[in-house]
Amino acid sequence: FESNTRHSVFSAPESWNDADMLEIGNPGLNNTEAQAQMSMWAVSPSPLLAGADLVNMSSHARDIYLNREVLAVDQDPLGAGAEMIASDGPGLEIWAKPLGTRTSGDYAVMLLNASEGSAPMEIRWSQLDLLSPVTVRDLWLHKNVSTGTDAYRTTVPGHSAVLLRVTGKRSWQHGVVYEAEWPGIERLGTVTLFPCGPCSRGYAMAVGGENRAGSLRISKIAL
Repeated sequence: FESNTRHSVFSAPESWNDADMLEIGNPGLNNTEAQAQMSMWAVSPSPLLAGADLVNMSSHARDIYLNREVLAVDQDPLGAGAEMIASDGPGLEIWAKPLGTRTSGDYAVMLLNASEGSAPMEIRWSQLDLLSPVTVRDLWLHKNVSTGTDAYRTTVPGHSAVLLRVTGKRSWQHGVVYEAEWPGIERLGTVTLFPCGPCSRGYAMAVGGENRAGSLRISKIAL
């Protein structure tokens, strides 16, 4: 999952990062860990390739594969990759990705606890540039959950993940940044992508050059 998300900038329709097969339904993962793996794959968003026996798997494993709200996160048409926006301590990671458009105010948020024990975790609206009030839906519980005025806080068991859909009105205090190297931005003419260590996400774009024309076409912007 972590290796896959290092390349999240390249995630877009027809440009998917493959995190490999899901192990849900195979020996080795308990129900909580299986649900966490599905959450990680959905926010990636990775192709969902089941590596288990589809005929003889348990009903719980089947329910994980067929959770429509989680599948909608993986299949979101924007195709944005996940970004780690905070860490609450060793093994405690908060990941988010926009849904629909880059400025929709609609996010998938995963609170991942890869440590051994339970731990308190939170997602603050300011981390998503959202204004209160905010609606939070737990996609595994299939229900909206109560929130504070500034954040959603919960206790996450070890080896598990909480997957949320967080929706609110976007704050424009910090503007919005569009990554030019995102493959969802159409590169026309002689525009090329090249590695750039100091640059955002490690890549930069070369647009045209001497006696050459090039341009970028940015789509899926809604203000």
